[in-house]
Amino acid sequence: MKLNLFINLTWSKIMAFLIFATAIFEDIYFELDGKIFMVALPVIVILITGKQLIDWREGKNNETN
Repeated sequence: MKLNLFINLTWSKIMAFLIFATAIFEDIYFELDGKIFMVALPVIVILITGKQLIDWREGKNNETN
C-alpha cells in the first residue's frame, strides 16, 4: 500500500498555525479556559478557506487553462 502526502505550505497556513499555537499557549498560560481559542478559531478557518477560495477563483488549482 502506497500513501503519498503532499502539503503545500503557504503564508496563510503558516500564519494560521502561528495563531493556533499562540492561542493555545495563552489560554494555558493565563488559564483563560479557551476564551482566546474561541476567537482565534474562526480567524484560522477564514485564513485557510479564504486562500483556497481565492486560488480557486484565479484558476491556480485548475491546470487546464
